[in-house]
Amino acid sequence: MEEIIKYFALEIILINCIVFLADLMLPSLLTLLYCSLSLRCSKFINNLTNEIENISPQEFGPCVQFDILKRKSKVDDILEDLENIFSKPSLFLIMLNFVTCVFHLGIILIVPSDHRQMVFEAFFNSIVHFICVTAVFWSAGSVPVALNKLNRCFYKKAHSRLLLVRTSEGRKLKRELFEKPEFALTGWDVIVYRRSSILTFVGTLLTYSVITMDIKYKS
Repeated sequence: MEEIIKYFALEIILINCIVFLADLMLPSLLTLLYCSLSLRCSKFINNLTNEIENISPQEFGPCVQFDILKRKSKVDDILEDLENIFSKPSLFLIMLNFVTCVFHLGIILIVPSDHRQMVFEAFFNSIVHFICVTAVFWSAGSVPVALNKLNRCFYKKAHSRLLLVRTSEGRKLKRELFEKPEFALTGWDVIVYRRSSILTFVGTLLTYSVITMDIKYKS
């Protein structure tokens, strides 16, 4: 009889571990992958920007400009692939992490403090899901920031060369760069990932906390 009880106890522990991995680890790993790819793209764009900054206006001729735009086009292709692959999954990740974070935050605010284990688990889960949402907005939001910085740097360097050399060379290249629409990673075109969205997310949590505490004290 004791062996049967031990067997069922081990089975319950195993099931709980599987549920924990499915609920917490898998979304976190997918979030980590998406954030890593976004940051790698941003880093490559920033490297192009630094390269432009280190080139003198005299050396920033059409050949150099074309080479930079050619390398940027490769990054654009990677970003489009990233958007096509992760647009829908990232939206569901954001929704899952947001709802779960709000749920556990509600537990922290409503459950009495003497239920320490429940409150501790809710606090831990809310922190993990909060970090996941913030990481997506921060890393994916770094892409438009890096692209805008690259565009400004390219224009400034090309304009300096124009004033120095007084020629119309490279105008087509500049038009090709600036006529493209501003790119930003999205969640199925429902959410545009920008770093400013972190403030909106935090503000939503604070508003929810105030409303929850107000309802708790009134009841």
